[in-house]
Amino acid sequence: MIRSLAAASLAIVFTAIPAQAETDSQVLAACMIEHSTETDVAAMKSVMLHALQDHEEEATASLLKFAFSATSDCGMSLSDLNTPLFEDAMQIYGEHFGTVIMERALSFLGEFGK
Repeated sequence: MIRSLAAASLAIVFTAIPAQAETDSQVLAACMIEHSTETDVAAMKSVMLHALQDHEEEATASLLKFAFSATSDCGMSLSDLNTPLFEDAMQIYGEHFGTVIMERALSFLGEFGK
């Protein structure tokens, strides 16, 4: 009985993820982070560099790569990409990877000074 309830609970949670991704930017950002790769970290570095150099078109083009993750892995549609939900999720996603990138940079600097 307990196993059946646990299995049913897990099934509900896993089938509800796309629906939550459509209504909750934190869940969408978590989904995008979960499905991210080192390629995505490199793409975020590219966005940051283009933004720092005021290369708006290049930064925007680099940002479009993240839309693929939202649509292919996290249940968003193309029309959802122009919504506050996606914008909020991208802010959370960007903050996460900005932190990852800075921690790696500071770690490198720490190793460099040894």
